[in-house]
Amino acid sequence: MSDHYATLGVSPSASQQEIKLAYRQLAKQYHPDRNAKAGHERIIAINAAYEVLGNAEERRRYDALRGSSRQSATERTVAAQDHYRQQRRRQGDRDEAVERWLKRVYEPAQAAIGKILRPFRAELTALAADPYDDALMAAFEAYIERSRQYQAQAERYLQSEPAPAMAGAIARLLFQCLNQTSDALDELERYCLGYNDDCLRDGREMMRIAQRLRQELQAIVRQQPGRSH
Repeated sequence: MSDHYATLGVSPSASQQEIKLAYRQLAKQYHPDRNAKAGHERIIAINAAYEVLGNAEERRRYDALRGSSRQSATERTVAAQDHYRQQRRRQGDRDEAVERWLKRVYEPAQAAIGKILRPFRAELTALAADPYDDALMAAFEAYIERSRQYQAQAERYLQSEPAPAMAGAIARLLFQCLNQTSDALDELERYCLGYNDDCLRDGREMMRIAQRLRQELQAIVRQQPGRSH
């Protein structure tokens, strides 16, 4: 809606006489005979403004519409601000839910997985010195048994609380990582029973995949709000 008051250069509280005087001054200023450079659109706007504001009844209707327009704009602004605040609040709630899940589920689960993966290479190297040595084999079997316990701990944590939607990718990677360590332990146990090199090779490869998945997990979690350190 055009601001007729601004066009005539008067206040919305101006009297009818003040409006008339303002119009006369502008009409003289922009009359083609006195101002050849006056824009045609400017003259039309001045005349249109005075047609409305110069008539008391038309002015009342215009003021009513103008007030309604200002109120609508204000209401839209308030609504937009409310929507923004609600969005921020909901985002904050989602971030808090993810952080709780990371602390209650992800952190203890991935810590348990780390207790399986970190000693694996050293345990395997020790066994490789003489796989047929009973003491070395017993030590490796003890590692597998400990790892089974850590595996069970991690699985319990993962099953204890559903992941928020925004942590879905983390939960899926965590599940895949646990599948790899579980299958790896099965293959390593078969190797211990029958010295099948294929089982040892498969178990070692599964551990390598599990380690890669764990590194991907840690990288994703570091990107979460408040976890850039």
